Amino acid sequence: GVMSGSHLSKELFDLIKSIGEARSKQEEDKIILNEAHSLVEKMKEKKIPDKKMKEYLIRAIYVELLGHSASFAHITAINMSQSKSLKLKRLAYLACTLFLTEKSTAQILLVATMQKDLQSKVDLEVSAALTTLCKVVNSSIIEAVMEPVYKLLNHKNSLIRKKAVMVAHKFCILNPSLIDDIDTKMKRALCDKDPCIMGASLNYFYTVVKANPNRYKDLVSSFVVILKQIIEHRLPKEYDFHRMPAPWIQMKLLAILGLLGQYDQSASENMYEVLNLTIRRADDLGINIGYAIVYQCLKTIITIYPYKSLIELSVNTISRFLNTDNKNLKYVGITGLSLIVGINPDFVLNHQKSILECLEDSDETLKGKTIDLLYKMTNFKNVSAIVEKFLHYLKTSPADSTLRKDLVYKINQLSERFAANKTWYINTIHRLFEISGDLITPEITNSFIRLISESDDDTDAVSFREYAINLYLGIIKSSAVISDALMEVMSFVIGLYGPMVLKEEKGLINVIQLLAKWTEAPFNSERTKGLILTAIFKLHQTIKYSKLPEVDLLLSKFSRSRNFELAQRAQEHLRFMHKPGVSPEMLALSGAEPEESLSFLNRYVEQKGGEKYDETKTLIGLKSTERKLVTLPYHIPDKHVPHRREANPLYEKEVPVDTHLVVNVPQKITKTGYVQAPTPNPIGSTTAVQPKGPKAINKGGISSTDIPSPDERIPPKKENPAKAKKVIVPIKDEKDPISEGIFSGIGDLVSAPVLEETKFTKQDKPASSISTSVPTPSMASANLLEVDILDETKKEESKEESLGVLADVFPSGNLGEVHSTQKFSVKPYKTVTEDFGAKWMSYENERNVTILSSQNLTNSDIGQKICDRGFYLVSLLENEGILACFLNDSAICLLHFIVSGKSIAITIKASEKSISTEELLRSVSTMLQQQYFH
Repeated sequence: GVMSGSHLSKELFDLIKSIGEARSKQEEDKIILNEAHSLVEKMKEKKIPDKKMKEYLIRAIYVELLGHSASFAHITAINMSQSKSLKLKRLAYLACTLFLTEKSTAQILLVATMQKDLQSKVDLEVSAALTTLCKVVNSSIIEAVMEPVYKLLNHKNSLIRKKAVMVAHKFCILNPSLIDDIDTKMKRALCDKDPCIMGASLNYFYTVVKANPNRYKDLVSSFVVILKQIIEHRLPKEYDFHRMPAPWIQMKLLAILGLLGQYDQSASENMYEVLNLTIRRADDLGINIGYAIVYQCLKTIITIYPYKSLIELSVNTISRFLNTDNKNLKYVGITGLSLIVGINPDFVLNHQKSILECLEDSDETLKGKTIDLLYKMTNFKNVSAIVEKFLHYLKTSPADSTLRKDLVYKINQLSERFAANKTWYINTIHRLFEISGDLITPEITNSFIRLISESDDDTDAVSFREYAINLYLGIIKSSAVISDALMEVMSFVIGLYGPMVLKEEKGLINVIQLLAKWTEAPFNSERTKGLILTAIFKLHQTIKYSKLPEVDLLLSKFSRSRNFELAQRAQEHLRFMHKPGVSPEMLALSGAEPEESLSFLNRYVEQKGGEKYDETKTLIGLKSTERKLVTLPYHIPDKHVPHRREANPLYEKEVPVDTHLVVNVPQKITKTGYVQAPTPNPIGSTTAVQPKGPKAINKGGISSTDIPSPDERIPPKKENPAKAKKVIVPIKDEKDPISEGIFSGIGDLVSAPVLEETKFTKQDKPASSISTSVPTPSMASANLLEVDILDETKKEESKEESLGVLADVFPSGNLGEVHSTQKFSVKPYKTVTEDFGAKWMSYENERNVTILSSQNLTNSDIGQKICDRGFYLVSLLENEGILACFLNDSAICLLHFIVSGKSIAITIKASEKSISTEELLRSVSTMLQQQYFH
C-alpha cells in the first residue's frame, strides 16, 4: 500500500516490481526494451504535465541504468533543465549527469543553461549545475564556464566551494596549461576553514605533484602540518571513521608526501617524524581502516629517501602481517615486502618461511602477489630455482586460473634476462611451450626465434645447433600432440639448422617425411602449417629437389589451397623445382646494397612540400666532417617491458646453472670469447680508436671496438673455491628441495643508501618542530597556513637564484657541499649508436643538471673526464657526446651532454628508478664542478 501511494504511479510501480521479479537477464532485457518502446511513444505527446514528464524521465533513467540506451530522452532532460521548478531542474541535471559524457555532442546545448545557473542566487541550482558540469565538461566548453567556476571558489557555501574545486581539478586534467591560473586558487583552497574543501584540493595536488614534483617542494611543510593536525584529532568528529580521524585524507596526504620526498633527502627529513607518528597510531587501533593507512605509510616510507628507524619500523610491521592468520594482512605483508626488497634485499631472508607458505597458499590473489615478489628478487644465482617453481605452478594450476597468463610472461622474461647458458634457456622455453602452448603469444615465439638465430656467430654455435636439432627431432618422433607455438619454433629451427647438422641425404629425407606427417595435424593456425612447409622446402632444396612422393603430395595439395599464404609457398617451390638453376638465394640482390638515401622518392617529397633526405643530419649514416649529435628520437623502439634489469646477458655472460648456495663470480664472455674489461676510447678526435684486430664498422661509419683481436682475448680466471662467498639459508623446505635455491644471492644485491641520523638545522625543522599552533580547521585555520604556502613561493624563488647551477636538481643543496652518500659501482657499457637511441627513447627515468664554468669548455675534455668515472664513450661530435655505463651491475645508465661556451647540460636516463641514478648524476656534476670552478 505504501509503495503504491500517490507519489508513485501504477506504471512506475509495475516497472520496478517486474524488474525485481525477473528470473534471468534475458527476461529483464525484454522488460526494459518494452518500457523503452513505450516511453518513446509517450514522450511524443504534446502538453505533457510536469508531473508526468518527471515520471517519464525517471523511467528513462531506469532504462539507462540497466544497460540500454535512452537516447530518446536526452533532449527532454536538456530542455527540462531550463524549468523554473527547482525539483524538475534538479531531476533534469541528474538525468543529464547520467545520460551524457564529455564525449557526447549534446552537452553543448547545456552550456547556456549552466552559465545561467552557475550565477544563480539559489544554492541548490548552483550545486546541481556544478555536479553536471564536472561530468560533461570537455576542452571545448572550458572557456565558456571557467570564469563563473573560479568565482564560486570563494562562495560562502562550503559545499559549493568543494564542488567548484572538483570542477577546477577537472579543468586541469583536460587542459594542463590552466595549472598556472589555478595553482594560487588551489593553495587557498588547501587552507580553507572547512576540511572538506581541503580534502577536495588534495586530489588536485596529487595530480600536479605527480606530473612535476619539483614545482611543489615548498608545500612539504604545509602537507606535514595538515597531516599532523589530522592524526592529533583536531578535525571535527564527523570526519572520523571507526575512531580513525579522516583516513582517506590521511592516505591522500601520504601519497603526495611520497611523491615529494622521492630522491630528495632534504624534503624527506621534514616527513620522518610525522610518518613515525602516523604509522604507530594507525597500527595501534588494530582495525582494517588502520591497516590501510599503515600500508600507505609503508609505501611512502619506501618511496622517500630511506631513513633507518622508519625502515626498521616498516620491517617489524611487515613481519607481524606475515605471521598472522588473516590472509588480507598477509597480502599486505607480501606487498610491503616486495616494496622494501628494493631498499635492502636482506629483509627477504628473514621471512623465507612465510614467503614459501604464501607461495603454497590456496588463495589465488595471495599466491599471485608472492609470485610478483619472487619475480622482483630474481638474480643470476636463483633464477633456476624460481623458474622451476613457476613452471611447477603453471603445470599444476587449473586451466581457468588467472595466474597462468602472467606466469607465462614472467617465465619468458626471466629466462631471457638471467639465462645461465643457451642450453638451459632452450630447455626452459621448450618446457614452457609444452606446458602452456595455448597461452604462448606470437611476441614470445618471435622473441625466442630471434634469440636462437642470434647465436650463429658464437664459438659454440655448432654444438648448440646439434643439441637443438636432436632435441626437436626427438619431440617430433615421440609426441602425439604438439601445440602451435612449439611446432612453429621447431619448424623454424629445423629449417634453419637442419641442412647444417644433417649433412647426409638419408637423414634429411627422414626429417622431411616426419614433417610431412605433421601437415595433417589439426593445428589452430594456418601459420603453423606454413612454417612446416617452409622447413620441408628448405630441406628439399638442400638435397637438390630429389624426387620424393611426400613432397609431391604436399605440392599437389597446398598449391590449390584456399589459404593464399600456403598456396603461394607451394607454387613458389614448384617453380624452383622446374628451374634447377634458380634457388631462393639467387632472388636476392647479390652484391647490391640498398640505397639508404631513397633518392627515388625526392621528387615525390618535393611535390608534397617536404625536404630531401640529408644524411648529415642523422647520427646514423654520418659521412660528413661537420657532425652534430641529434637529440631527437633516433627511431621508434620496440615494445618496451619495464624491468629492473634491461641488459640481455644471454649471449654475453655464461653463468653455471647452480641451485646450491655457493656463489661464484661470473666471467665476462662475449660472442668472440673471454675479453678484458673495455677501456674508454681516447678523446681527441671525432672517431673512436681502431681496434687491433678485425675492424667492425657501424652503419654510420663509426669505428667500433666490439670485436676484440685474438691477442686481446684472455683465458677465464679460475675462481679460488676457498674464497667463494657462501650464503647460508636458514630455512629449508624438505618437501621441495628446489626452494632452497630461491633465496640464493639475495644478500649479494646492492642495497640503497639509508640515512642513519638526521641533522636538522634551523631552516629544516622536523615535523615536531613545526609550529602546531595552527587553529583547527573548524576555526580560522586559513591564516597561518595561507601565509606559509603563499609566501613560501617567493622564498623558494630567491633560494633557487642563490643556488645557481644545481638548483633544478638539488633544490635544497649547496654548491660547496655537494657530496655522494651512495656507494655504487660504475662499469663501461659497450653499445653502438642505434642501440643507444632505442634505449634512450624507451627509458623514462630522466635526471638533468646544468653546470656553469669559469672557462670555455671542449667536448673532448668533458668526455674524457666522464670516461674516467667508468663510462663508455659511444660517440663524440662537435659540442655533444653520448656515453653509457652499467650501474651496480644491473641498471643501464645513458648520459648525454651538450657543451655551450661556459655551460654544460647533462642528461642521464636509466633503465630503472634508483637513488643510485641520482647519486651518479650528483657525482658526475660534482666532479666537473670541482674541475672547472675556480
